[in-house]
Amino acid sequence: MPLHDSDTPVQCWAQLRASLPAWSDETKNELIEALQLAPHLDKRLNMLSTGSRRKVGLVAALASGATVTLLDQPFVSLDQASIRSLQAFLAQRAQNTERAWLIADYEKPAHLPLVSVLQL
Repeated sequence: MPLHDSDTPVQCWAQLRASLPAWSDETKNELIEALQLAPHLDKRLNMLSTGSRRKVGLVAALASGATVTLLDQPFVSLDQASIRSLQAFLAQRAQNTERAWLIADYEKPAHLPLVSVLQL
């Protein structure tokens, strides 16, 4: 999210929310807590670690309400607690037929119910 380097996560999400009619503040707030982002909400993105920046992007993607969301290596640079939280979030919503999560990664994510796997 290099275009948002000088923004805080809150500012970044506010800008994105304005153009995403299905945005979910409930999902955003749930993920802020689950990914332990609260201490970083007032920091500019360019001041955050790679993992924290990735968390900000994941919150945006998952709260967007998009029908199809591509998560490109979503677990890279995350600590183990955040990986477990993200896996739990995705697993809880696996039965939602109104949204699809496409996960691109080198290996099949553990502990996630997958509808299908495409090996390339």
